[in-house]
Amino acid sequence: MFFFEGEQVMTVETTNGVIVDAEFRDLIPPLSAEERAGLEADILREGVLDALKVWRTAEGDVLLDGHNRRATAVKFGIAYMVEAVPGIASREDAKRWIIDHQRHRRNLNEAQRAMLAGLLANMEKGGDRRRENFKSPIGDLKQADAAERFNVSKRSVERAHFI
Repeated sequence: MFFFEGEQVMTVETTNGVIVDAEFRDLIPPLSAEERAGLEADILREGVLDALKVWRTAEGDVLLDGHNRRATAVKFGIAYMVEAVPGIASREDAKRWIIDHQRHRRNLNEAQRAMLAGLLANMEKGGDRRRENFKSPIGDLKQADAAERFNVSKRSVERAHFI
């Protein structure tokens, strides 16, 4: 269990100094068995090619992107690199970055893209806006803008919001 900004956060696992936050991990739909098998085959053949993305905090490096690659690397004892994502100042910033970053990562179906667009559109702007150099990685998004960003209809985002 770790604490961030006065909040209690459940941690699934800490390996090699990388903290896996259950809430962050669960923001993204899981891989299918076929996708997982393909990822494992690729990593066994070529290693982990892309660095895992982390939010560097006083408590440690919190994993933002690469949950499946990390799990596969740990399972087979394969080394991986980590890279800090700049500009993440809060859990809300981290969640925004995770959701937005996933839209180009995998072949998500329309319902999954609509759900992510709805999450992103409904998140409140996070971070300390009083800071002179504050820049929200996403900013305030309306449902129509989020729908366009995730290549789904606004109606799909509206329906996903109520599911």
